[in-house]
Amino acid sequence: MHQQHMPNWAKALLVGAASFMAGLLVAAWFTMSERSALDENVAVLKAGLSETRQQLTETDESRTESYAEVAANNQAIDGLRAELQRTSERLAATEAALATTRAALAAAREAPEQAGTAGSPTAVYDGRCTAITKKGTRCKRSARSNGRCWQHGG
Repeated sequence: MHQQHMPNWAKALLVGAASFMAGLLVAAWFTMSERSALDENVAVLKAGLSETRQQLTETDESRTESYAEVAANNQAIDGLRAELQRTSERLAATEAALATTRAALAAAREAPEQAGTAGSPTAVYDGRCTAITKKGTRCKRSARSNGRCWQHGG
């Protein structure tokens, strides 16, 4: 058989073509490898996005619940303010009644004989002290001529 020699330029072209093909195969392999890594990264990012959306939904629901709680608390505050207003009005009325009662009591202590007989036919002097004790009851001691016992100014 006769061997043909290939010219050097053809050998170089063949080597170059083979190198080019090998480079394409390596590039394709790296591209597939990179694509696989990119696909994994995309999957991770999609999962993270899904989790973030879920958290956002939960946050929105929580915020809605918080708004409802704030509204309920505001209603409760309004109710307490109204109750405070009613209590303040009752307190003012009670203080006015107390002032009137204290004035009447002071007048009765200053003039016990007048308090018991002035315009009241049923008030009878029974010989007991007319003073009112700290407990709010009438003193049980015997009265002197001014209607009071020795302890209450008689």
